[in-house]
Amino acid sequence: MKSGFGQRWTRELKRQYNPKSVRRLSVLMLVLLVVALLFGVLGYATFAFGCLTFDFFLFADYLTNVLARHNIHIIFSLLLGTLGAAVAYGIAGLFLMFLSK
Repeated sequence: MKSGFGQRWTRELKRQYNPKSVRRLSVLMLVLLVVALLFGVLGYATFAFGCLTFDFFLFADYLTNVLARHNIHIIFSLLLGTLGAAVAYGIAGLFLMFLSK
């Protein structure tokens, strides 16, 4: 029996990370966020926003994977994961902008 449109991709996205990789990814995201805040406090705004940008892509991938694990369709997982990360890191970027002045 054939699955619906995108169901195979959703299943493959679910299998992208094992639990150990998810823990490593979350630790890496937290470390990058702390490093970005540290660079912001020290006045290195370029490095701070660089770390924050890299962290944004990791967080968007993480959210997309979490949504796919909850059986949300691949297209909605990608959209919601990226939009959720954009909102979260938009707020963090504003905070970092005021912090690095």
